[in-house]
Amino acid sequence: METEPKTWRVLVIDDQQVVRRYLQMMLQRAGYDVLLASDGQKGIQVLEDQGVDLVLTDLKMPILDGYDVLRYVQQSSRPVPVILMTAYGSPGVEAEARRLGAWAYLSKPFEFEVLDRVLKQAVGLAVQAR
Repeated sequence: METEPKTWRVLVIDDQQVVRRYLQMMLQRAGYDVLLASDGQKGIQVLEDQGVDLVLTDLKMPILDGYDVLRYVQQSSRPVPVILMTAYGSPGVEAEARRLGAWAYLSKPFEFEVLDRVLKQAVGLAVQAR
């Protein structure tokens, strides 16, 4: 008996509603289950309340930023891949993201195909780890 393939749950954290809604639409079309949060603090609350498989977070946000979310995920009992995205990228920012354990780092704007490829790589690693 074959089982249904797992639907991967992605948490999108971004303070810009238009970005959240665009990513939600595109990720749902690609077959992901999508949860949304408008800042890092709300994102951490979602992580505490609901399980997710991947986190896609903006770097610069009010209250708690993407680094704060990344640190929280890395210290949790069930760390998941975190992809940081920012419009304020630099080699130093990317180096810090990698140092803190980000799975990937994307500079905005990016093509959805690039994000989809990164997500599929992260999902593939998660499947191998199980």
